[in-house]
Amino acid sequence: MGIQRLTSRFQHKAESTKWPRSNVSGADQGSSSISSKIAIIDGPGLAYHIFNRHVRELAGTEDRVGFCVDYTAVSVRLLAFLHDLEHRGFHIQQIFFDGALPLVKRPTRIARLQNSAKHALELRSSCEEKAKKAGRILESFRTLLSAPWQGSLWPPPPFLVPSVIEGLLSSKYAGITEVMPGEADHYCTVVARELASQSLAGLYIFTNDSDLLVLNTANDTRVVLLSSLTYNESDNLTADVFNPTAITRSLGLQDLLAVAYRMKHDSHMALDVAASLVLQGPIQISPGYKHFLAELDDTTVDVAFSIGQQRCVGRMDPRLSELVCQIVASDISDNPEHNPYVFLPLMIDDIHKASAWRCGSDLRKLAYTVLAHGGTFTAIDEFDRRGDRVVACRVDLYHDLLQALHSYRDWLSQQLSAVQCKATQSPWRVIAAITLLCDLQAQDKPVPALADITTVVCTRKMSSWAQIHLTAQLNAVLYSFRMLKLALEFKLAGHDLAWPDRHVHGLSGLLTTLPPLSELFDTLSEQDCNAFTDLIQLHCDTDGETPRPRKRIRKTAQSLSDRQDDRHHANNEALANNPFAMLADKVKELLAKTSEEVHSKEQSAARYLVTEQRDSGEIIMIETSKEALQQHSKSPHFADLMAAFQKEGLLSKAPSITPTVSVAGFDVDRKLIHSKI
Repeated sequence: MGIQRLTSRFQHKAESTKWPRSNVSGADQGSSSISSKIAIIDGPGLAYHIFNRHVRELAGTEDRVGFCVDYTAVSVRLLAFLHDLEHRGFHIQQIFFDGALPLVKRPTRIARLQNSAKHALELRSSCEEKAKKAGRILESFRTLLSAPWQGSLWPPPPFLVPSVIEGLLSSKYAGITEVMPGEADHYCTVVARELASQSLAGLYIFTNDSDLLVLNTANDTRVVLLSSLTYNESDNLTADVFNPTAITRSLGLQDLLAVAYRMKHDSHMALDVAASLVLQGPIQISPGYKHFLAELDDTTVDVAFSIGQQRCVGRMDPRLSELVCQIVASDISDNPEHNPYVFLPLMIDDIHKASAWRCGSDLRKLAYTVLAHGGTFTAIDEFDRRGDRVVACRVDLYHDLLQALHSYRDWLSQQLSAVQCKATQSPWRVIAAITLLCDLQAQDKPVPALADITTVVCTRKMSSWAQIHLTAQLNAVLYSFRMLKLALEFKLAGHDLAWPDRHVHGLSGLLTTLPPLSELFDTLSEQDCNAFTDLIQLHCDTDGETPRPRKRIRKTAQSLSDRQDDRHHANNEALANNPFAMLADKVKELLAKTSEEVHSKEQSAARYLVTEQRDSGEIIMIETSKEALQQHSKSPHFADLMAAFQKEGLLSKAPSITPTVSVAGFDVDRKLIHSKI
């Protein structure tokens, strides 16, 4: 609904309440029928409240929350809060999460994402300005990445709510945690009414949504704003508590909807003034008022699931749950004007580059096709960042789902087999890195430096926007794997006889080892980091480039020999268009004259760079092994090589020799690297 300053204008109606801690837990009292206080909780509101408290409590300490959010720590704090609430006499009845938001709220959601994108642009510009003033980019990033979480600039943690849901589902609160096909706050009011109809008193809804101050909850149901919760010196939990029914009575009204509408159109109008205007005469039923009431409508999405699917949706990631509800819901399925849609969370990435969500797109496309199988939809709309704008991007579904499942199952099986032979703890982070490299090449994007990809996969010590962006891309791939896993689980839960079970079971079985979100983004152990580096080297061809096991899933069947021929043709074409192609060919020809024995030693020996910097700032580099370099220097071929460089004006003095590591993307025994520094 988004009424500015609504809480502050209701503040004088709040009751300051405190709850002391007891040795007896509300959960120990057995049931809501004998507990003095019953808590119904808005899950997303609680997740963000706990996260914000987590940030405040760690501010100024060595463990302060910076760029990378520890989702496990947030979940642990949330569970501790629920346990504490029980020891203050509350029986926790239900914890609801949004599983689908009404279509009428789409403009508001787009506006919020757009605002986050604007903040991301400001963050990028701010960092650049600090770098200019400091004169060192690295110091600017150290300041940025070690600073406390900047809620005013950074987007919300993209995976906070689904990670909290996973934490709850693995706790004693699993039975009362549910993702609903609608808005959480509305389900809170529905349960409150049901309990009130059973003559139960002491009902409390914990939320940060001020809409509940004006909704028709139930007699004497109280609303506790999570943002007002504090602990005093006596360890009492205190809060501002509102009783909407009592407030409505005190104003002489039947409900507060008309009051809220007037306050929405005048952000400075006091509650009492708005109430007096409503008492003077009813509001004209205008299109604007109808739209306002539609935003507050607490009717649920009409969906029909099997028993197995209903349980699956109730535990599903909210973003995927919303898509499932749209596909199944009759009102949307009968409306061909709208594709089902998904709102992807805004990542902290480099807004000057393509969205990090471009990576993992094949995985999500397969997940969407799985969910839409058997229906009439041929495309899904993804709301994502394009530049600094948030737009709907059409994703056309696979026409041959069977072939897509078969191809991806085979590819993933091969990669897992290779990775699990070396990685001992978390093969999925390595698999995601390989997928990321494949996606970048499929999109004709430059492959990141080996040092950058290793830093991102193995540590959280980022020092450049390239590494920040790479981290977001890696997380997008990991999350896309999770979306595919959940989509397959949902379809299997339906026991659809028309579904190709063999292929689904095969791929779903491979994804069963995918860890929960709280572990999915963890860094690798030292042993797995070493294995990761080896695996990336294994995925490099003779030119040092990462091969493409799939351009897209549909092209997976292309033979290895065809791909090698394609790369050979592309390399020849690139050399022909390169102004230094003639020199590069000369270098290759000269190096080829060395003996086979020397060439064999080169493959296993340490790598060295032969470099020469000119006064103009140009630098020429040739990478080789120490043994080969010594052999070249003793032969006339090495002299011929240096003479070729001097003839082209690239060398003005003796070259230097510097030890180095191989750089992904170059076979520097055969190619000339020429650049400006």
